[in-house]
Amino acid sequence: MSDRVLVKDLKDKAIVESLFLVKERNIAMGKNGRSFMTLLLGDASGQIDGRVWDNVETLAQEFDTGDVVKAKGQVQIFQNRKQFIVHRLEKVDPTTIQFEDFVPKSSRNAEDLYADLLRIAREMKNESLKRLTL
Repeated sequence: MSDRVLVKDLKDKAIVESLFLVKERNIAMGKNGRSFMTLLLGDASGQIDGRVWDNVETLAQEFDTGDVVKAKGQVQIFQNRKQFIVHRLEKVDPTTIQFEDFVPKSSRNAEDLYADLLRIAREMKNESLKRLTL
């Protein structure tokens, strides 16, 4: 899916179909006695709360936390926060995606960060902690 919409770009009332990492998944009972699913969906740009109101039992068997899903739904504001109301959802074959696209990453190079860590460790005054850290 080349026209992915990033979480940071989701706009109120937008109808969206995109890929998301399922960071959390819970099933709860509504006041009306019907099950609903709460989700925490994300990508490298951020995360958004999701809700599934229909076909909860069926969908709950098709994916789990840690899976990447293709979800279609509508963004809405609820209690001053963006929320994604999921209308359709399906698990994506993990061999077809780059998992790195779904987790936050530093803007700095990993080798530079490691070099900074080593420099700080070498400057430690407590020799025991220095050896342990290195």
